[in-house]
Amino acid sequence: MNLSEDQKMSYAELLLSGSKIDAIKACREENNVSLADAKQAIDGLEATLRAEGRLAEKSGCLGLLLMTVGILLSMIAS
Repeated sequence: MNLSEDQKMSYAELLLSGSKIDAIKACREENNVSLADAKQAIDGLEATLRAEGRLAEKSGCLGLLLMTVGILLSMIAS
């Protein structure tokens, strides 16, 4: 599916604010496509934003915990 530049900007704003589901819903409604097609389009846009460094990788709770433990261990070792 080809998204217009305006649509890409609009969906990117939603992605950057953490509203991926809203981006998928908007894409689906505005383009009259299936859920799968809308998700694929938004996933592609999300991948582009990550590659450009505009959207950080999700680390999740475990990633945050491991990072915190690593920082604490480096502080103790110093």
